[in-house]
Amino acid sequence: MLDPQSGERVLDLCAAPGGKTGAIAERTAGAHVVAADRSRAGVRRIATLPAARDGRLLLIVADAIRPPLRAPFDAVLVDAPCSGLGTLRAHPEIRWRREPTDLERLADRQEDILASAADLVRPGGRLVYATCTIARIENERVVERFLARHADFRVADARAHVPAAAAGLVGDDGMLRTSPDVGGLDGFFAARLERR
Repeated sequence: MLDPQSGERVLDLCAAPGGKTGAIAERTAGAHVVAADRSRAGVRRIATLPAARDGRLLLIVADAIRPPLRAPFDAVLVDAPCSGLGTLRAHPEIRWRREPTDLERLADRQEDILASAADLVRPGGRLVYATCTIARIENERVVERFLARHADFRVADARAHVPAAAAGLVGDDGMLRTSPDVGGLDGFFAARLERR
């Protein structure tokens, strides 16, 4: 959904442990990829990726709400810290670690991260917001509130940016959702937001 291209400036704002960052760097020879995360241990882990070792990644330890970045990016990925409720099958302990109030707190942080990320997207650029939860408060509601405050962004239909086999996972609102009760997938959400 991010669809990074060669020569673009790409930011993974919540990058640890680095799987998506590594995939972006491997897919886009010639892209300028920045990986930021507030966890020093997470950034050290990203530093072990082949793309980091050969200089194709710039690594930054930074809070996603106040990243020390100013230059506009063509593409920004926010795989936001979330409740993880979409991964209960693999991580059943999550049900015992989460309280109902956690979702509201996480959604507030997600909104702050998304707003911060928006400031880094160039006009005509794109921002992908993703979570591994099925909770509407962390997914659709975060996007709805973001759009209410950022009239220069719109949801782009994800069907145009995913493999044909995944097009059925995109709803009429253009956002991608997977669900444990459909196809045995984990619960995942993603929205591609384009800046006008």
